[in-house]
Amino acid sequence: WIIYASAYFGRTCYSASIASIAAAEFYTKSEIGLVGTAFFICYGVGQIISGIAGDRVNPFGMVLFGALGSSAAVFPLAFTKPLVLMAVIWGANGIFQSMLWSPLLRVFSQTISSELREKAILNIALSLPVGTDALIFAQRLLSNIQNWNNVFICGGTVILLAFFIGAYFYPYL
Repeated sequence: WIIYASAYFGRTCYSASIASIAAAEFYTKSEIGLVGTAFFICYGVGQIISGIAGDRVNPFGMVLFGALGSSAAVFPLAFTKPLVLMAVIWGANGIFQSMLWSPLLRVFSQTISSELREKAILNIALSLPVGTDALIFAQRLLSNIQNWNNVFICGGTVILLAFFIGAYFYPYL
């Protein structure tokens, strides 16, 4: 749950910062939209690939790898100015983010009893608004402190912390 909530935090860093990035870097809405498009194309294709791979590899390991990779993709966006490079990095984030949902569903279906599965699915659904709302709060707080770059540093940190928490508890799962 913590990893998936942090993933939403990291996934929405870009959309929460679009206006600030466009204003600070003098990009048009069309130019700025290319970065988000790269994410969703990579995320969509990655969902298919991750669904197939998630049936063949350790789903816990795949979730941890996706979280670590996402953190590694969110951090550099804070220091990237060229839109093409931003699109490549954010597209990589889409690929890493796509490694989370399918393996989580496999974990749910194989490790959670049928009596608890419905409650677990409801709980994982709550990670979306919690992660998104946490980002909105952080974005407002951080944008007042300095600039849009801080949102990505915070997002990468949140996902990295979730990775370490998940890696710590992995042996117990």
